[in-house]
Amino acid sequence: MQVTNCRSCGAPIVWVRSVNGVPMPLDADPVPDGNVYVRGGVGHVVAGPMDLLFEADAGTSLYTVHHATCPHGRDWRRRP
Repeated sequence: MQVTNCRSCGAPIVWVRSVNGVPMPLDADPVPDGNVYVRGGVGHVVAGPMDLLFEADAGTSLYTVHHATCPHGRDWRRRP
């Protein structure tokens, strides 16, 4: 995954595609309490511990969607 910088806050991010094909920015550094794992360039959101148990391989890194940590995250979300 190639690291770029957020255009709003300058934090390092990586881009993956969601399972639905939508671009998804992730914080570049994995975290123990993240809710997304990446397999084959696709970001899979972990809904709960059981999802992680059955879907992620042992040692899989977890990431956080950057919108959750960016101070300007709300500005980038699509509005209904």
